[in-house]
Parts: sequence; C-alpha cells; structure tokens
Amino acid sequence: LYNTKSQIESGIQDLDDKIEKLEFFISQVSQYFSDSLEVLSLAIQGATQLSKVITDSDGNYYADGLDMSWVQKMKDVKIENQKIETSIPISKKQKSIQTLQQQYGFSQTESEILLKLYASMEKKYGTKKANVEFFKIVASYSYGDKSYGAWQIVAGLYSPNGVNGIIVGINDKLKYILKKYGLKDYEIDMIQKAIQNQHNFARLEKIEEGDTNDEIKGKLNLASEKAYGQGNYNKLDEKQKARVRELLFQFGGTIDYSHMAATISAHFTDNHGIENEDDLAGWQGDVAGAMGISPSLGNDDYRSDLDAVNIYHKMKNGDSVVDVTNSYYDSVERTSGYRAYEFVQNIGEGDYTKGMKKLEETYKLYVSSHSSEQSSTFEKFMNAIQHFQKDLDKPNPSIGEQNVK
Repeated sequence: LYNTKSQIESGIQDLDDKIEKLEFFISQVSQYFSDSLEVLSLAIQGATQLSKVITDSDGNYYADGLDMSWVQKMKDVKIENQKIETSIPISKKQKSIQTLQQQYGFSQTESEILLKLYASMEKKYGTKKANVEFFKIVASYSYGDKSYGAWQIVAGLYSPNGVNGIIVGINDKLKYILKKYGLKDYEIDMIQKAIQNQHNFARLEKIEEGDTNDEIKGKLNLASEKAYGQGNYNKLDEKQKARVRELLFQFGGTIDYSHMAATISAHFTDNHGIENEDDLAGWQGDVAGAMGISPSLGNDDYRSDLDAVNIYHKMKNGDSVVDVTNSYYDSVERTSGYRAYEFVQNIGEGDYTKGMKKLEETYKLYVSSHSSEQSSTFEKFMNAIQHFQKDLDKPNPSIGEQNVK
C-alpha cells in the first residue's frame, strides 16, 4: 500500500508539472495568434450574414437589411508576421531547477522537492525567515550528526536531541520537522539521500575521458569508500558498483551544497562572542583549519566557501533564495573572476581594497603563528584570489602551478 500510495503521489506530481508547462506555453504563444483569431471571428460573422442572402433564378442576389460591416473590417485587419524568439523565456521555477542541477548535481525531481520545501517555508514565515530555516535544514542533514557538535553551535543547526522525549537520529529528527511543511514521506527520504550523497561525493573527481586505468581505479575506490565504506570498488556487487558510478557521475566535482548551507547558517547565527566566527566556519576554516578540522582547499570547498559569503550578502536583507541563486550563478557563468571579486568585496564590507587588505593581514597572522601546512594552504588560496584564474570556476581547477586537492 505504501508503494502504491507513493506511485500515485508521484504520478499526480508529474501531471501537475505537465499542466504548469502547458499553461506556461499557452501564455507565451497566444500573443502570436491574436490577429488570426480576429479574422476568424469576422469570417464567422460574414458566413452567418451570407447565409441570409436571397438569390433569384438569374443569379442575382439581394443583401438588403444585412449587416455587411464585417467586409470592411476584414479588409482593415493587418496580419503582421510575428518574429518568434529562438528561445522562449523560462519560468522562475524552471530556472531554479536548472541552477540546482547544474551547480549541485541534483536531479529534476530532487530539485522540485527542494523548491517545494522552500515555497512552503516562504508561505509560512515570509522570505527572510524562510531563507534562514531552509539552509539550516539543508546543512543539518550532513552536519547535524552528533560528531559535528561544534557546527550545531556555530551555525545553529538541528541536532539529534530527540523528538517528544525520544532519542532519534538526525534523519528522523528532520523528517519530523519536514512533515510540518507538507512534504510526503517519500519526498523527505529522497532529499535526505540526495543532500547527504551530494555532500559525500562533491569533493570527488568524475571519471573523465582520457583517464588512465589507475586513475579510474583510484576514483572508483574513493567513491566506493564514500558510498559503502568499502575502499575496494571490485569487492562490491554489481548493483553496488552501478550505484557508485551513478552517484559519482551525478555529484562528482559539484559545489558542496551542505557545506555552503552550513556556512550561510553560521553567518545568520550570533557569533557567541568569537571574533570572525562565521569566517572560521567557512573560508578561514578551510584554508587554515578550525574547530578541530585540518586545513583543506578542494575546489568544492573553494566554491562553496565563496558562494556562501556572496549569496548570504545578497539575501541577508530578505531577498529570496530562489531569486538570488538564479541571478548569482548567471553572473558567475557570464563573468570570469566574478565569484572571487564579489567575495573580496563582501568581506571588505563593499570595498574591494579593504577586502584584500583583510585577506593579506589574516594571511600574515597565520604565517607567523601556524604550521607550514596551514600557511601553504592559505598561500594557495591567496594566489587564487589575486590572479582570478579563469579555470577556478571549473570542476577541477589548478591554482598557480599546482592542483589543490
């Protein structure tokens, strides 16, 4: 019965999507037929009047008393050729789905459920609070586990502290919460797996054409470890192997959505008296280490850290997550160096020079007081920011002469 119920609900969702697309199509193309419809209306009027014409045996006809105004009206109608644009503008929802797919790897259905969740929150709370709650939930799926206690404080995330006095895991805790927003069990289960898989696989590299056998083997072993805790891909059964390849293809090399959401949540949360706590949760933590975590600057970290700062600053006053992310990633795709420039300007409170000075001062502080590993990671980060290399926005960027892993 549960499977049947899920299939019916999924079928209803598919029909709703098709109806929405048809309505959108009609709204876009109806303008091109307005002239033709006017002529058709006049033709029908004319046919009605002509049916009343009297004709004698000699072929003469009499239209006395008939309304023949339609003749002149038809002559006066100008039928203009409409130039149809090569691409009809897509709706906001379709654009958002496209963004979630391209930047984070989510499927069409997964993206639709995430948008449904946000829309429900926005309706209940208004845009500003919905922004906070949405990213809090997304981050909690990966950082709400008890092993990430510091994140739960810094970013104000949900933790597995029980429901109605009963101790439960973070997935059960979030399912209890998400049901309040109208999501079905199968929808909650789907985005839970999607968000957690995306977080686990974002930092992994996809298999590329031209990879050597050893490179492919290494990538599959890492993916196997993430998916099943088994570091040897060849020890998996065929179904598991197919799933590993599917997840690696879908999410490998994407922007870590959970990490970005957690960093945004840290910006929304009080700093608990810790100076620059939100920066430590994001870019400073990744380049120099924070909260017990070693330095790291994979491309998923680089993009998610910078995107978190940039997106937060664009929506902190109440602009919709949907509108902000759509326009932000449009700019990232169109303008080389946009992501890095916006980041420096934002940490400089709108002043790019001030932002670079903050980075340089922070860098000097770490060089003088931290290990060579931390200083080296920060140096690569600074080099990337300063040179605005075009390949920084690609799945596997090189920073200076080296690939940052």
